[in-house]
Amino acid sequence: MLPTTPERFAALDRLSRDIDADPSLFAPGNAISVTIDLDGKPKVWRFVIVGEEPILSMGGQQVPTLRLLHHPENDHDDKVEVWLVPQLSYRPVQIHITSADALTSKRYTARIALDPLDQA
Repeated sequence: MLPTTPERFAALDRLSRDIDADPSLFAPGNAISVTIDLDGKPKVWRFVIVGEEPILSMGGQQVPTLRLLHHPENDHDDKVEVWLVPQLSYRPVQIHITSADALTSKRYTARIALDPLDQA
C-alpha cells in the first residue's frame, strides 16, 4: 500500500483537518479514524495518537510533531506511522509504511513542508 494514490493523500488531508479543528481531543492514547477508498471499497483506518515527538528539519532545527500509528488489522494490512506538525496546521511531514508482504519498510518524507519553520 503506497501513500501515493489520491485516495491516501485525501485521507491524510482529512486526518490533518480533523486534528487541527480541535487538537485538545487528540491526547496520547486517543484514536482517530478516517475512511479511505481502497480498490472501490471503503476502509476505515484507525490511528492511535502516540504523542509528541521532535524530528530534525533539513535546516537542523528540532521540530515538534504529533506521531500517529495505524496498526495492521489483518495479514494484508500495512503498518502506517505519520508525523504531523502543529505549527503547519497538522500537515503530515513524514510517513513510515511497513508493508504486510515486505521484508523491509519504506519511509516517505515530505521535508519541503518544514522550510517555513527553518526560515523563521
